[in-house]
Amino acid sequence: MRSLTPVSFVRDPAARRALITAALGTPWIRFTEAVLAEVQADPQIADWNIIIDDQGPMQDVDVDGMIRMGEAFCKLAARPEDRTFTVVVTQDPFFATWARVIDMKHGGRRRQRGTPKTSGSQLRISPRPPSRPNPAG
Repeated sequence: MRSLTPVSFVRDPAARRALITAALGTPWIRFTEAVLAEVQADPQIADWNIIIDDQGPMQDVDVDGMIRMGEAFCKLAARPEDRTFTVVVTQDPFFATWARVIDMKHGGRRRQRGTPKTSGSQLRISPRPPSRPNPAG
């Protein structure tokens, strides 16, 4: 029997947005590997806004993994200097610290803490218009 992956992805190409959910208990290394594999398989995601729903928080976050992820996004993004956002829904008390670390290696991408209530509205405001008009937005 195959186990369910602790990391899931939902894409919204029209809004240029992805939702990544890390299930409770997901180790950081599995999260990093899953995100890197997804972005390498579909590099356009590196130019999208992203919501990460960290249902943990992950207790084993490491700086090397953050830097690797930031460098990969910069390398794969068509326009890494453009301002894009990652909103992280998390209870991680160290979020502000690790967000600053990864922001340094991630071109124009910036991270901010979100809540389930605010994350969607935060990402509707994009530095670049979506590929087609968003009637809800």
